[in-house]
Amino acid sequence: MGCHTWFYRPITEKEFELMKDYAPIEISDLINEDYIKIGGYDKTLYDLLMKSYNENLPCVYGCYWWQLGWGDCNPELNNCHATCYISKLKGLYIEVEEYGDTFRVNNYPTKIIHSRRELRRWMGKKYFNLSKYQLERVSEFFRNNRGGIIKFG
Repeated sequence: MGCHTWFYRPITEKEFELMKDYAPIEISDLINEDYIKIGGYDKTLYDLLMKSYNENLPCVYGCYWWQLGWGDCNPELNNCHATCYISKLKGLYIEVEEYGDTFRVNNYPTKIIHSRRELRRWMGKKYFNLSKYQLERVSEFFRNNRGGIIKFG
């Protein structure tokens, strides 16, 4: 079957602002009465996340609130839990679901692909096993999503 391929593009400023608007709502769920009843109460985490949000400081494991995905379930984003912080690139990316699993690879590589050309060099001879349709989809993705990447997992 093979390893999944995930296609991401850089998040836009507008999308980040939508996350920022929604993050306090999601974070407040940590101290919500209904959440407390099911044992999910975590005042310490709430305080750390709100400090990160209000003061632009890292909180958990040296990450900022946005790196941990808080706010990415804003209904206006239409892509709940689809953000991905990529530390190697120091950026926040959003999944482009329509391209997901266009092709598969073996193992679970940590490689991040930035272009079709890089994909070809990285895959070597296996690149030529991809169908014309798959290659067209990869080209289309990079053409339509400037700064886009492919990850595996």
